[in-house]
Amino acid sequence: MARLEADAAKQIARLKTLNDIGRSITAILDVDRILELICDRVSSDLCCDLSSVMLIEEGELVMKAARGIPDEVARTVHVRLGEGYAGKVAETGKSILVTDGGGPGDAAAPEEQPVSDERAARYLSRSFAIAPIVLDGETIGVINVTNKRSGGLGFEELEFVETVASYAGVAIENARLHARAQFLAATDGLTELYNHRYFQERLAEEVERWRRYWVKG
Repeated sequence: MARLEADAAKQIARLKTLNDIGRSITAILDVDRILELICDRVSSDLCCDLSSVMLIEEGELVMKAARGIPDEVARTVHVRLGEGYAGKVAETGKSILVTDGGGPGDAAAPEEQPVSDERAARYLSRSFAIAPIVLDGETIGVINVTNKRSGGLGFEELEFVETVASYAGVAIENARLHARAQFLAATDGLTELYNHRYFQERLAEEVERWRRYWVKG
């Protein structure tokens, strides 16, 4: 009974965490900030030192946000669809859990694969969870998580990442729709040149900036 109560409390805590993540990222209307927050939360909540979000651009995955990876390195990461674990998830739309063991033998479960020697040599952890970010039935990116500080990543952690990825798809769509609405409100529908309203708003911003930094007293 005590074990069941402990398991129930753990599940409730995890659901509360996921609900908090969902509310946080869907309230943001900037894609870059959404991806940064995702990396922050999955890293901290899963106690992992490495996480990243990659989006598909022109037929390949491009790293857009990361934790535990230097910015100058992250900006250079491009992965072709179908290439490596992340590329395979992006191509198939199916999650992968990389472990040091064999597969679960369950066709309905996310794919589990043994860790490769090359991956084992490059990472401290021997487990790796990757989930697709899906929007309107189409995979638009992936979330990668690895280097868990104690123990390894399992199906419970993979389900956590999958849930965050589902929130990410909604949040990214909201942000893109908002950006599109802002663009349409600021431009002429025929020429797509900025309209008078946009000019007045930008002028007011520049005047206020001038007052803040240059007007003394």
